[in-house]
Amino acid sequence: MEAIVKPTVVLLVICVIISASLAFTYALTKDRIEASEIEEANKARTAVFHDAEFELVYRLERDEISRISELPAVIELYSASSEGDGEGDGYVATVLANGYGGTFQVVVGVSADGKISGVRVTKHKETPGLGAEAANPGFCDQYIGKDASVAPGKEIVAVSGATVTSNAVTMAVRQAALVIQALG
Repeated sequence: MEAIVKPTVVLLVICVIISASLAFTYALTKDRIEASEIEEANKARTAVFHDAEFELVYRLERDEISRISELPAVIELYSASSEGDGEGDGYVATVLANGYGGTFQVVVGVSADGKISGVRVTKHKETPGLGAEAANPGFCDQYIGKDASVAPGKEIVAVSGATVTSNAVTMAVRQAALVIQALG
């Protein structure tokens, strides 16, 4: 009996120590991780809509995002206005989309005239050298100046070997533009 109890107790103690260490590490790094994510999101918004101030219009909560069944879907929307003038110059949307490697985020800026001002792919798990190339500015900058009618394979040159991801980015951009267009 002792041959079973002693190793079980030792394993239990090890598991408790490791669990406590993980919980402690999480508590220490949680705020830094959140601050880093906010900073990255702000950089992405600024990259797609230069020299603007952003005001949150709409944001889905984490539990709402987990219940989304159809992608692409706009999960966050900001109004963008030039510094100092207070007038709405456009919007910046964060869109969830399904690529070949799973769900990823696309940040899309759309000006007041309905033209796309910028696109950045963030938080992706696409294959390096293939689908991950869709996050490069060379691919994303193809969308600048287009409108909600943008479609895969027509005006946008897909990343070679990553058609699924390229089409998913295009559909995410289109979804953002359509949602923003509906706002008037």
